[in-house]
Amino acid sequence: MRRKKQNSTDIARNALILNAITPSIREHPKYVEVEDQSCEVLNFVNFKSENDVGWADALLNQRNVSVCFRLEPASVAKIKESVDMHERQTKEGLLSARTASQVNDLEREARHGTEILDIMGDNNEKFFMTSISGVLRSEDVESLPADRQVFSSLVESSGMSFKSISWNHLRGLLAASPLRVPDHDGIDQTYRPFPASTIAHALYTKETGLDDGRGINLGIDDMGGLVRIDLTTRNESRHNRNIIIVGMSGSGKSTLAKKLVFEEHILYGSKVIIVDPEGEFSDEVLALGGDVVNVGGGSSTKISIFQPRALVYDVDKIGNSTHDANDVEDSEDASESLVLSSTIPFVKSFLQLAFGIDNENMNLLEIALEHAYAKYGITKETTFKQYQAQKLSYPIMKDLYDSCLELSQQTSGLGNAESFTRIALNIRSAAVGIQASIWNTRSTFKLDSPITSINTLDIGEDERMKAAWYYNILTWCWSEVRMAPSTGRPIRIVMDEAHTIINPRYLAIADMVKSMVKRIRKRGGGTTIIFQEVNDCLAESIKAQGAAILNNATYKFIGQAEAENISELKKLYGMPEALVERIKKAKKGNFAFFAGTQDRTWLQVKVPEWLLKLFGKGGGV
Repeated sequence: MRRKKQNSTDIARNALILNAITPSIREHPKYVEVEDQSCEVLNFVNFKSENDVGWADALLNQRNVSVCFRLEPASVAKIKESVDMHERQTKEGLLSARTASQVNDLEREARHGTEILDIMGDNNEKFFMTSISGVLRSEDVESLPADRQVFSSLVESSGMSFKSISWNHLRGLLAASPLRVPDHDGIDQTYRPFPASTIAHALYTKETGLDDGRGINLGIDDMGGLVRIDLTTRNESRHNRNIIIVGMSGSGKSTLAKKLVFEEHILYGSKVIIVDPEGEFSDEVLALGGDVVNVGGGSSTKISIFQPRALVYDVDKIGNSTHDANDVEDSEDASESLVLSSTIPFVKSFLQLAFGIDNENMNLLEIALEHAYAKYGITKETTFKQYQAQKLSYPIMKDLYDSCLELSQQTSGLGNAESFTRIALNIRSAAVGIQASIWNTRSTFKLDSPITSINTLDIGEDERMKAAWYYNILTWCWSEVRMAPSTGRPIRIVMDEAHTIINPRYLAIADMVKSMVKRIRKRGGGTTIIFQEVNDCLAESIKAQGAAILNNATYKFIGQAEAENISELKKLYGMPEALVERIKKAKKGNFAFFAGTQDRTWLQVKVPEWLLKLFGKGGGV
């Protein structure tokens, strides 16, 4: 194709425009540098033969691409010339086509030319010679090739393709802008005859944002549309209130999590319990009038293992590969459950996990526990409703220790005395020894607090005791979930830094969390699980549990993460490569947001300054 010369008027006009725009614009062989951005001009050359309404949405919905449609009324002669050229190219292609699919595509293109003439003749529809170009913008020139590849994959899925064909990239940039500087090279090579209806169908139809009409205001999408979710929404795509947040340190995940906690607590009146390994939620919880519970060796705040818990178990033993704690149907009113049948299996499992009680002594441990609870009026027939109405108390570790010694004396000569004594020795340190300050106590915080953060920073590094602590905490959380319907308030369990809790070292804990996320919706609640990295919870030994936890969430937020984590999430969530590339380069506070299986958007979290101050020093401020 012969290049058309620029006349002196064009040159003068371009120089005037260039000077008026900015002095810091420079042309390079393959791109143009404008201020602090690198730009590449793209000219669209291929389109689908048949286009539905909104066919250009993929093209128009990109934050870093500006698009220019140039239209000129087309004469009949011009249309026929274009169709004839199209037909010649198609026939030449048929001669060299090697596969049946290539032949089929070319024959369809040939029919398309005839359809254009039919539309002109039969429908008397106006045609426009249409040229579509775009400007791809990146923050640095090194990012341009990757951004170009991402954009290419997006538009190709909609049947379009582009190439860079400008002889002069600066002129192409100005031509693709509202300044409408002539770019004869690009226009002449990309003009296509489009009927008026096709042009109208290209008008942007995608509603910006993802707005349920009410609920939690998360921020905006990249087009400025509101992103707001209603956690009470239920449909074929949204089955529960569970939330997953993934992002590396500095991605803004803690700020997002705190915003979700704040708004759900305020808007829905949800009771919130946060398992907080880093203590990041303390300031927010205190500001909302809640309790911060610091557990561990040096803390004065305790969660007693003997406090009655409304649990349901299908097995007594924790820690084997088939255990799935609480994973049985429990639709009955929890207040009518029996205290001992619900609580004692947990206490037995905890004591075995923490203090190494032998398997052969577990039945005798159960007898000793019944003996200890009986001292406080709790028998095999006591229900939770009766326990609460009578304001009964419960044993501490020394009560169990004393019961074991008493039963040892009572069974002297019957063969079990030695076993009861051995159990007493197992728990002696926790009852009357050096660990008594930790375990020989009742719960020492307000159980009815509207929002509670359990700070686990001081639970130590001993793996067996860490597992015991998390088992204690999570079973208490589940007990609160089961009792939630009787309070009339929804409940939210939040687990921050979840890779410290759900990992190959704590198989039983992974089982518990999996069960919780599967069943909490039946109790009107939801979970929020926050990962810095997901690889730990997808290790081979706990992959079934980890995948179930990640897949069960209705609401998924994925911020900037390491390549290995993104690779795992790509397979798990079926994310396209273009989205994966965008996540890798996400800025702080930006997330790919999935609401169920049908709704997806790019989220920029927005938090007002006053709320950031309420969040305190921890987490993304």
